Amino acid sequence: MRRDQAATTVLVDRPGSAQSYLYLGRPGPARRTEHGWGAYQVLACLLGSSPQSRIDAVLREERGYTYGMRAGFRPRRRTGVCAVSGAVRADATAPALATLREVLDVRGPELTEREVRQAADFVAKTAPGRYSTADAMASEVVRLALDGLGPDFVTATVETSRTLTREAAAEAWEAVATGPAWTTIVVADADQHRAALEELGPVQLVPAS
Repeated sequence: MRRDQAATTVLVDRPGSAQSYLYLGRPGPARRTEHGWGAYQVLACLLGSSPQSRIDAVLREERGYTYGMRAGFRPRRRTGVCAVSGAVRADATAPALATLREVLDVRGPELTEREVRQAADFVAKTAPGRYSTADAMASEVVRLALDGLGPDFVTATVETSRTLTREAAAEAWEAVATGPAWTTIVVADADQHRAALEELGPVQLVPAS
């Protein structure tokens, strides 16, 4: 069961840090999601796992807060985690977190046909490269086997990605976006950033060890 205070920002004190590290997580899908696992591979690319993603377009290109952040979905047997993480300039810690939350506040119907198509094409066309080595193939087979799935799941996932429509992507993201709020972890110099972070919401401080 998720705790009531899960939406609190946890600030891990790292005195003198030249960069701050942001990690946001919330419940996500398992591989057997009704929306198709391929839909979430496309959404990860659209949101934050490619240079053209929404997150990098704003936080890196427009604001200069980061060299890059990543978003992804980490499946478990019955559920999963949607996670976003990356380092930002220390002097932009609170603004970067506020901006990141704004970007992630997008709702399914706001996704555009163009960005869904670009992300879907990227995921489908680069799939062979992700399985170009024996190690990568073996690792994937083992992960699928532990989840009771066979190698044909990869083919089905790529096909779902390739044929994904904007409407299907919107429904898949809505299933996550309307769920429990983000849990946020910030690793930063608490003396420098705690007050600004508290303006964004409740903060739980974890002192430096």
